[in-house]
Amino acid sequence: MEVRRATSADADGVYELNNLFNGVGWTTLERVQKSLESNTDEIVIVAIDGDIYAGFCCCSIIRSVCYAEPYCELTEIYIRENYRRSGIGTALTVGMESICKNLGINHFHLAIDFDNINSMRMCEKLGYKKTAHFLEKTTNDIWVTPPYKINMV
Repeated sequence: MEVRRATSADADGVYELNNLFNGVGWTTLERVQKSLESNTDEIVIVAIDGDIYAGFCCCSIIRSVCYAEPYCELTEIYIRENYRRSGIGTALTVGMESICKNLGINHFHLAIDFDNINSMRMCEKLGYKKTAHFLEKTTNDIWVTPPYKINMV
């Protein structure tokens, strides 16, 4: 099993895994290819078994005026069903940490569903602590007219 940072040559495999994970239609092969070529704020790690892309993880590098140093947020992790519980999730997460540490990033957030017991156990074994829940909202049905102004009294 090879676990490494994805390159644009991995676009087909990453695209296929993302379709299995998120469902078809969330992105395009062209967007995956372009992101792997040029997105410096995202790191994608792949696990490859021969010709089979067994899993992947994506993390975003967050740079904010609110924090002195950037941090990493692991936003996606997916392992094909027949490869689960084989250590690939751990290898992907540790690989992500290693790349980020080499970039000078020492703080990590993982966005994992608390109901995903196996992933939670893996994270706890790697030293992660449960701290908060994420709340989500899709704004497709909300109209905002820029510039958005708040009248302060």
